[in-house]
Amino acid sequence: MKYRITFILSALVFLLASVSSSEAASLTSVSDTISTSVPSVVANHTISFTTSSGVLANGTIIVTFPAGFTIGSVVFGDMDLKDDASELTLAGTASGTDWGAAFSSQVLTLTNGSTVVAAGSVMELQIGTNAASGSNQITNHASAASYSVVITGTFGDTGTAMIAMILPVSMTTEGDSQSPVANAGPDQTLTDTDDSGSESVTLDGSGSTDADGTISSFVWKEDNIQIATGENPTISLAVGAHAITLTVTDNDDRTGSDGVTIIVNSAGGSSGLAGGGSDFTLPPVGPVTVVSTYGVGTIGPADIGLISISNIDGSSASVSLDAGSVTQGTEITISLLAENVVVSVAPPPAGLDIAGDLVYSLNARTAADDTPVEQFLKPVTVAFAYTDAQIADLDEETLRIYFLNQSLGIWELVPDSKVDADNNTVSGTVSHFTVFAVMGATLRPVPGAGDLNNDSRVDLVDFSILLFNWGVPKDPIADLNKDGKVDLVDFSILLYWWTG
Repeated sequence: MKYRITFILSALVFLLASVSSSEAASLTSVSDTISTSVPSVVANHTISFTTSSGVLANGTIIVTFPAGFTIGSVVFGDMDLKDDASELTLAGTASGTDWGAAFSSQVLTLTNGSTVVAAGSVMELQIGTNAASGSNQITNHASAASYSVVITGTFGDTGTAMIAMILPVSMTTEGDSQSPVANAGPDQTLTDTDDSGSESVTLDGSGSTDADGTISSFVWKEDNIQIATGENPTISLAVGAHAITLTVTDNDDRTGSDGVTIIVNSAGGSSGLAGGGSDFTLPPVGPVTVVSTYGVGTIGPADIGLISISNIDGSSASVSLDAGSVTQGTEITISLLAENVVVSVAPPPAGLDIAGDLVYSLNARTAADDTPVEQFLKPVTVAFAYTDAQIADLDEETLRIYFLNQSLGIWELVPDSKVDADNNTVSGTVSHFTVFAVMGATLRPVPGAGDLNNDSRVDLVDFSILLFNWGVPKDPIADLNKDGKVDLVDFSILLYWWTG
């Protein structure tokens, strides 16, 4: 609670300082409208303000961008400057009626020539491809947060425009269609009673649901190959372990997926996996030829590998590879990551939380030339062990493994991942490495308000969205009390529901 209060007080001081400085400044109606708020991408800026003092001949307007915004090759030709909608001529240096416009690091200096800007004039500065001849743009800051663009100069007025870098978020409304929820049924263990090498099994997708429609199709796949359709198909499976994925599609063409494990034992009682037990928590078929308990190990094409790492809190991670998974000597590395760093880049899906700090980076690089291995030739088993304390706020039965799609910045489900609550493990198979996390449905109460990006939390992401909409909201979702403006009342509501 100490840390929460400290943050809230700091945020409140920040907001009050921003509001007070805006009211005390000579400039009015100060704003910087950017074409995109996504971090690390190029954007156009439209800076607008009303000057109380005007600008005399040879006067300067200085616009300072925060450190971290990359100015790049932006020059006067990438800008337009207007006085009460009348176009002013820009050049590298001021001369006659031409204004000079030049960047020095983060500072843009606009120098008046011989013209006079009257008091009360509305000035508008466009930077980027929104300018008539613009071809270069400013690159956004890499971190999601709020930033100040400061306006000063010898003309005597000062002011600050707030802009926010916000990670892409998805928002839903009551009218949006909901995706169906797939249920591939319970895991099954069968025996090949006639010793024919295979056994018939009936798959069960009857537990699948669609809250706002009907399910129109059921598709079952193994190793991404379709093996059956329908709600309860009967198929023949060979002796061994089978990771099968069910994908359901509803009448709105939305989809949902779930996985199920089917083990077919031979007449002698074994599926061919060591020990004959649960498939995903055991090493690969055959004797393990490479073992490492330090999180780093090198395997060759003919090797069977088991690479693992244990943490002092009792949690652990392991990677199991069958022979033929790689084409050449490959170094496998397991690294524990800081949860808060990963969440700041990609928050968990709505309604889910990460179990403890179970976030791992898995890497595979060739031993010869240190190039990344993009795809394994065979499915690789990943398994994560957790402690009871790490899932105290989660529904254990919903625990699954999720991988970070780094190109989209979102988490995606490992389709066949399953929880073994008796042994406190979650496991599944993957075809490539990235960042992985164990997540489950949160048991914490859902916030009543302030959750602006619908992730069942009220945190810094929601705070950034609120700041971005400060004043007249660009998105009405930030107007929590529905009075047509975003101000300290909305900020107080957000703090009341704060979860962190």
